[in-house]
Amino acid sequence: MARQARVVLPGELHHALLLAQPNTQPLEASALRHRAVAILRDQAHALGLPLHGFVVLPDRWHVLATPQSPTQLTRFMQLAARQITRVVRESVGGTETALWAGRFRAGLISPDAMLDVLWAFDCWAGEANWQSAAPLHSASAAHWDGRTEMNWLTAHPQIWALGNTPFARQSRYGALREDFVGAGRASRVSNAAQHGWAYGSGEWLKEVEQRAGRALTPGSPGRKAGAKLTVPNLIELDSSAT
Repeated sequence: MARQARVVLPGELHHALLLAQPNTQPLEASALRHRAVAILRDQAHALGLPLHGFVVLPDRWHVLATPQSPTQLTRFMQLAARQITRVVRESVGGTETALWAGRFRAGLISPDAMLDVLWAFDCWAGEANWQSAAPLHSASAAHWDGRTEMNWLTAHPQIWALGNTPFARQSRYGALREDFVGAGRASRVSNAAQHGWAYGSGEWLKEVEQRAGRALTPGSPGRKAGAKLTVPNLIELDSSAT
């Protein structure tokens, strides 16, 4: 069966992740996660990709970004994966063993669900049981809640809407995060991205499905009846490994 094309719509939020091979943790060492974050930062800057959040975990890494062209997100993920792979292999003596479980996964995110994705990143960082021990560089949580500064991250309008001052925004971010954690929504965020589904609803979902020319939620395979196919340069048709 042909692999379904990954949908990338310029100007929309995207949650992308790359999973390690099953039962492996190539980024287990804190120093490697630190270097991986530096790679994400440098590649986002080099490509001009607005990066809003991230988490680097021992067995995977996630980013939230707004690509400005159909190929920008894939270019970013491919270059970052190659550089992170090189760093990991150098640390273990140059092994050629595959690190990643196929190509990266990605799903569209509605603007009003943007904070859900950042809070999910924060949850996963906390569940890894190393965030509180000091490696604040491994997740964007520490920037948005005020514990450190990562000025290379781009604040989405939903961040600015949290308050009129940095302190107000940071406090509100942390307080709302507690509600998110209690509701157990992080698994829904992960599930959507891993399946290439859109995370959002209402008019936004109708609009992006119209642009994509196909259904972007579970339970409705294929293109919806009456939906117009998108202009080709609005969608990235990618079948590469990452």
